[in-house]
Amino acid sequence: MTRLLLTEFVGGNGFELDDLDPSTLSPVGGGPLHGAVGPSLRSTGDALAAEINHHRVALAEPGGAWVRLGAQGAGDGEFTRPAATAFDASGRLLVVDAGNRRIVRVDDIDGANWVAYGQAGATGAGTFADPRGIAVDADGRIWISDPGARRVTTIDDLDGTGWAQVPLPAGTIPYGICAYDEGVAIVDVGGRRLVLTDGAGSTEVVDLDPATWIAPTFVTSAGGALVVADIQANELRLLERVGPGWTITATLRGSPPDQPQPLFDSIGGIGS
Repeated sequence: MTRLLLTEFVGGNGFELDDLDPSTLSPVGGGPLHGAVGPSLRSTGDALAAEINHHRVALAEPGGAWVRLGAQGAGDGEFTRPAATAFDASGRLLVVDAGNRRIVRVDDIDGANWVAYGQAGATGAGTFADPRGIAVDADGRIWISDPGARRVTTIDDLDGTGWAQVPLPAGTIPYGICAYDEGVAIVDVGGRRLVLTDGAGSTEVVDLDPATWIAPTFVTSAGGALVVADIQANELRLLERVGPGWTITATLRGSPPDQPQPLFDSIGGIGS
C-alpha cells in the first residue's frame, strides 16, 4: 500500500489516499491553496505543495493546517511561480522556483538556511529555461525536468556538484518526474510516453496509447508500480508490469459520471 498526495489546480484542495482507493480519500491542510501544484510527502507524513498563483509553498503536518512560506520576488524567502516540491535525503524542502529559474532548499517551512541554485538559460551547467519537476533518487541525487530546455539534469547538491545532463530519447519534452527504481520515471508530454532511466545508459520507453491517454502529465511511484495523472481526463491510472509490458490495473476518475459532486475537480500534481 502506498500513500499518495493529490492536489487540485482549480479548487486548490489537497487530498491523501492509499493507492487509488476512493474510500481512503481524505482532505489535507484544512483548506484550499491557490493553484496547488507539485506535491510531495515527507517520511514523517508531512504534506508539501507549491502555490503557483500566490508564489508560496505550504506544508501541513498530519492532521494540521497549511503553514506557508514565501512572497513574490527573486530574493531570499521569495518565489515566482513555484512549480514543484520534494524532500531531499535529509528531509529538507526542495522547491522548483520556476519563474526565477532556480532550485531552492530550506531546512523547513520556517525558511531557515535558504540556499538557491540556478539561473536563466537553456544550455550549460546550472541553467534552467522553464523547470517544472523535481525528484530525489535512492542515492540522494536531485533530478530536475526542464521542458523549456527539453532536458533533464542532475546534481548531487545545491552547490552544483555532480551536474550532468541526462541522455533522453530524441524529441523528449520532459515534464512530470519521480524517483523510480535506481533512477527516475519521466513523463514525455510531447511523445505521450514514459521514460524510465538511471541516467547512466539504462533507459526504458513506455508508449502510452493515444486512444487511452489524452494528456499524461504527472507521475509518482507506488512501490514497483507507477501512478500517472492524465490532467485532461482528470484521472489517475495505476500502471504495473505485466509480463514484458505495462498495463493499467486501476483508475480513479476525479469526476465519476454516476456522482453529482467530483472527488477532485482537477489535477495540479501527484506525489508519494
